[in-house]
Order: sequence, then C-alpha cells, then structure tokens
Amino acid sequence: MINRELSTEKTIVRPISIGLLINGDRGLHVFNHITCTSEVAIKWMIIPKSSTISEKLDDTNKYTKVVIQNALELNEIDNELEHVDILLCAGFPFKISNKILSKASIVGINLHGGPLPAYRGGSPLMWQIINGEKYIGISIHELAEDFDTGDVILESNFLLENEWSISDVQATVNLEFSKLLNEFFSNFKTLLRNKRSQSKEKARYWHQRNPQDGSVDWTNNDSLKVYNFVRAISNPYPGAFGILSSGNFVRIWEVKIDEVPVCGNTGRVVVMPDGPHIVCGMGGSVLLTKFEPKSEIKTGDRFLV
Repeated sequence: MINRELSTEKTIVRPISIGLLINGDRGLHVFNHITCTSEVAIKWMIIPKSSTISEKLDDTNKYTKVVIQNALELNEIDNELEHVDILLCAGFPFKISNKILSKASIVGINLHGGPLPAYRGGSPLMWQIINGEKYIGISIHELAEDFDTGDVILESNFLLENEWSISDVQATVNLEFSKLLNEFFSNFKTLLRNKRSQSKEKARYWHQRNPQDGSVDWTNNDSLKVYNFVRAISNPYPGAFGILSSGNFVRIWEVKIDEVPVCGNTGRVVVMPDGPHIVCGMGGSVLLTKFEPKSEIKTGDRFLV
C-alpha cells in the first residue's frame, strides 16, 4: 500500500479532481452521482471494453474516457493519465497496480458491496443474502494492490427486508453509497486520519458467482435457505435453477415459504391449486411463484438433488 499519511493535509482548491475506474450498474450510478456533485470534477475515466454502460455515459469533452480489455492494458496506459487528487473505483473488475494507484495524490478508494474484512472478494451482496445475514453491510475502503485489503474509511449497513430480492438490495446500496460519498467528499481529511485497518484473522474471501452456481441444493437446505438462495440470484442475474427427474430444466425466479409445509421425499413436487410446492430436505417446503419450465411441472416429479 502506498503511504500517503502526509498527503491528506494537502490544501485542495475546489473542485477535487477525480479519476474514475467503473463498471456495471454501481459504476454507472456513481458516475451519475459524481457528475451532479459540484465539489468534484472528473479528469479521466476507465471502463472495460465488455462493459454495457458505455453508451449510457455522458460523452462530453470534460473528461478523457479510456476503454481497456484487460488488466495488462490498464498498466500500459498509465502514461496517458494525468495525476488527480482521488481515484474512485466502483464495480471495476481488474486488479489495480501501484503504478495506477500512484496517480492519486491523496488516496484511491473503492466502493465495496460488503462489510470488511468478512466479505472480501466477489458477489458480496449475493453472499450476504445467501448466508442469511440480517443486515447488509457496505464499505468504502482505501485501494491497495491486493483486492479489498485496504483500510476501511467509511461503512454502513441496513436491514434486509424479508420480501426483498437482490434488485431491491442493489437499489438501496446505490442510495447508501451516494450518502457515503457525500460524507467522504465533505470530510475526507478527517476520515482518512481515522481509517481502520482490517483484521487478517477475521478476513474471508468469497468467490465471484457465475450462472453455473445457481443449482438449488434441495437436500442440504431448509425452506428459508432455499428462499434466500433464490432471491439472492434473481433478476437482473441469471437466476436459480433445478433439473427434474424427467430431464426438464426449470428456471426459478421466485419462491414463497410454505406456512404449512409439505413433507416427504426431498425435491418432490406436489402441485396444488396455487402452484407447485417442493419439499426441502432440511425442513419445510416452498411454493414456486415465478418460474420458467420447458414443460408443465406435475405432481410426482422430483428435482434432482
């Protein structure tokens, strides 16, 4: 980590100059928030070539936009980037080297969708829901050369409502990050002096989730865990899925926990007037409320476990 203890005392003439490294919905939200903030001015912005937000960005001549394909290209463009006061990273998928971090005279910060150090790594919002956390935590931490290891500058949490899916959580997280950014830009000198280091003993890395991870484990999960799993990876993500003993593939977008459980063999389908109910192996059952079968689900079908 680059030591900038003395640089935090630098007198800044408003607006604060910013270098952005962004991607995805969070990156787009941060960009839109920053462009409406009079305290800061974007000098340059880097986005991945694979990003879907490029056409949604306001392409004015007020800043330089650089599109890269991989981390190697990121390190090769450092000479093209002017120095700024602060680097701001949101949803950016590539590792950021000290060469790029040195472009910030004060600090580089990352907006991370999880509490640190317990939820380092990928898909932290999904994992918090899957793990049954009562509160969703988020962090703004100092950028370091290793992922998510920098000192924590600001953090926040909010209650995970029972009916919320991942899209509801993401919308709330975006609003929370706007509040945290406002606080940071208003008082960054004090916040940087009071930042906290992360405990190595409590650190946990979670892997990035992909569509293949969406198979529902009916055997080792009760109805609540199945419910949390499904809502954690629903729209805008590929969703959960199950494969019936008949070989039919079923995409599962939403389930409801049965107040009066259907019991029996794990993964067994029991169709009632309100729809198909599935027996969970560790207790309880769920009703499929939004799903996409290739053919009709029938009583007696069984999801493979």
